[in-house]
Amino acid sequence: MRATANNARSGGTCPATSAAAATDAVGAVAAVDLHLTDDEVAALQDPYVPHPVAGRM
Repeated sequence: MRATANNARSGGTCPATSAAAATDAVGAVAAVDLHLTDDEVAALQDPYVPHPVAGRM
């Protein structure tokens, strides 16, 4: 399963999830109840460096 989300500093997140099988969706559904502390969010965001878009959109 692959999941991505835009940078929360932009004012929100927009997760995009895909699954190859129904069982792959279990983790995505469980993530609905996942809550991070401000320190955990900061630890994930601090190393983030935006990159220019490559290819066509």
